[in-house]
Amino acid sequence: MLEEKAVIIRIENTETWVEVKPKQACNSCQTKKGCGVSILNGILNEKPRFFRVVNKINAQQGEQVVIGIDELSFLKASFIGYIFPLLSLLLFSIIGRGFAQLMGFSAVDLNIIIFGLGGLYFGIKMAAHYTEKNHQQNQYQAVVLRKDVTKCIMI
Repeated sequence: MLEEKAVIIRIENTETWVEVKPKQACNSCQTKKGCGVSILNGILNEKPRFFRVVNKINAQQGEQVVIGIDELSFLKASFIGYIFPLLSLLLFSIIGRGFAQLMGFSAVDLNIIIFGLGGLYFGIKMAAHYTEKNHQQNQYQAVVLRKDVTKCIMI
């Protein structure tokens, strides 16, 4: 289970919304000024993210909680969203090359590019269709696992 700390910001009917703040590991690092990650974080200026989650423990608004999603579901969603369109691009490019050679086209590269872009478009559309069809399944949705009971102790 992939876990992250969050704060419940809103509960509407059956939907629970949480805010997840980006981690700021660079604040405690000695080499902050010379680090590429620190510079990139400064440029991107990461803002809090908001997610709809399944709240089976009936946590209330304002409570800090730990949310999670199953690793296999995360990997499957990543494959569908990223890898499938890229594989589709490659497959269509190979088909485009074969088609250009079969037809005797002189602009083989242009044909590969056109087919590849068509494959990328096809892959993105198929991923969007799959996502739309399965977006209500709880396996792809983060779940409130438990209340976060960790407290900072000042010494």
